[in-house]
Amino acid sequence: MFSRVEAIAYNLRAWRGVGLDLRRLDTGEFLAHGLDDTPRYEAAKEGEYRDPSMILDEQAAQVLANSLWDAGIRPEGARASVGQLAATQAHLEDMRAMAFQGLKVQKPGGGK
Repeated sequence: MFSRVEAIAYNLRAWRGVGLDLRRLDTGEFLAHGLDDTPRYEAAKEGEYRDPSMILDEQAAQVLANSLWDAGIRPEGARASVGQLAATQAHLEDMRAMAFQGLKVQKPGGGK
């Protein structure tokens, strides 16, 4: 049966990587690995240390971030900035056109 999962990433500077925790939303259990390295979900015990569900090196974390971006997933803070650069560039081009027209000078590159 399919369960919805929440993924949480955090920096592991000492390992030069990123910790990734996967938690089932229906039970709150975290993906863990047993001594035989078999993945399974287990309850998190309050105040007890728990290894991350997985550790990604910097390159693998970057591949994940890039693939999420390609899939249309954006960080909350980046959603507002998508398209802002293009809008700013168009605005600057409009301002340049008005300035060159008002000053009656030719644009660099020979354009009007």
